[in-house]
Amino acid sequence: MRVSQYKIVNELCGSVLEAYRIIESTKNLALLGDCIDALTIIAESIEEENCPKMESTISDMVELLPDNAANGNNMPRLVLLAEKLQKLAKKELKYRIRVLFVAELSSKWDSMESVYEAFKQRDDIDVDVVLEPIFRATKMPDDSVKSEIIYEDWLTPLGIENIPYTSYSIEKVQPDITFISQPYESVTVPMFWPENIAKYSRLVYLPYCMLKKLTFGSSFESFFCSPVEKYAWKIIAQSPKMKEYYKQYGSRKGENVIDCGLPKWDYALKINQSSIVCPETWKKKIDGKIVFLYNTHFSRSIPSIKEMEENNIFKFVSERDDVALIWRPHPMTETIKKVYSPEEYDNYLELKQFVENSKNIVLDTNITYRESFAWSDVLIDSNSSLQTQYILMKKPVVVMTNTNDKEILDRVYAAKKDGLYDYYTFNVYNGENNEHKAILDNITNKLDIDWDEFFSLYYPNINDNIGIQVTERIIDSYISEM
Repeated sequence: MRVSQYKIVNELCGSVLEAYRIIESTKNLALLGDCIDALTIIAESIEEENCPKMESTISDMVELLPDNAANGNNMPRLVLLAEKLQKLAKKELKYRIRVLFVAELSSKWDSMESVYEAFKQRDDIDVDVVLEPIFRATKMPDDSVKSEIIYEDWLTPLGIENIPYTSYSIEKVQPDITFISQPYESVTVPMFWPENIAKYSRLVYLPYCMLKKLTFGSSFESFFCSPVEKYAWKIIAQSPKMKEYYKQYGSRKGENVIDCGLPKWDYALKINQSSIVCPETWKKKIDGKIVFLYNTHFSRSIPSIKEMEENNIFKFVSERDDVALIWRPHPMTETIKKVYSPEEYDNYLELKQFVENSKNIVLDTNITYRESFAWSDVLIDSNSSLQTQYILMKKPVVVMTNTNDKEILDRVYAAKKDGLYDYYTFNVYNGENNEHKAILDNITNKLDIDWDEFFSLYYPNINDNIGIQVTERIIDSYISEM
């Protein structure tokens, strides 16, 4: 029985009891007709629920009603039966909660996976997964609109049954709880905008990234007053500090925020070489080498191979025998280049071909980043959110910066304070010809880190079962409001 139906049956049982008490005290038999209608609805609602005691009680009540309508003498007995029916409804009826996960890019499924798995293990939950598209559009000089849609079934290869968004109606199904990880309305279909989900379901926001730094001012305040903050029933926050920001800047003052850590951490904490098979096409290129994972954002400019400087990381690595590179471009890179930077699209395709032909560079096109994480030694990044997952494996991160500060050029290993998240990185100036030598010098040095202290300071909620904790807290909150 759906929770909504469960609530209706219990409310009707309470209404019948209240009506019988009124009839008993006032001798006004006019409410009996409404009671008969209510009992009929209750009986029809529990036909498939295996509730013999409730069915027997309803039968007893119905048998007394004709005589009672004539003289009202059976009211004390009917009141007792109504009290019994109300207690039986709470005891015999079993409800099931329908949960919806709205999934889009495969790279973001890690934000939902452990919660999804925890819900699937419960016997009181029905789970639906809807695959939605992500799209980009831009207005061209001739006023035409060029668009690109990312929509492919990556869930089925993972063994996850899913529903195409065109075959799903949230208005018709009205799931009890809906999870999203994509808060931006500009790239999603209106059906899954927070304001529209909230009309029919309790919305839970599971962030797909852990924030490291925000800029104070209007952008800071607008982040905490976004539509998802306004319409979400619950928001899962990465830390107590994050909740404090919601309290300070959010329109709802953090009353809908749970600071229990992010479920996406569960995914990264389980990654290791013993559990993740190295792709066959990678082995020859990376075996016995120091392996860099190079993560690039779609905003990064891509020059043609001919125009690349010698210190460009692709050319630099291709000429070395002691290092290898795994390149994992942002999953929307190809779409963005097609739509927004068509002049760079051919460069992007050319670079992919260069990587394919190289002896020690691989292109990671896997559904998730787990292979890249497991089989690399260090992440080279430009301040993306991927850092916050990678460092969970106790591996260093190199951040390309745009500063010429001497301390950075000396490659001092230190803690960097970024407001929401403090993390250890190597900082390497992105304007020097020896930048890659600097990375090698750092990575080959012994890294003396107290990881236990690191995690206690910067991941106060860290553990490997956050998804279970989130599930339990969401269900407890939901049931308490029933």
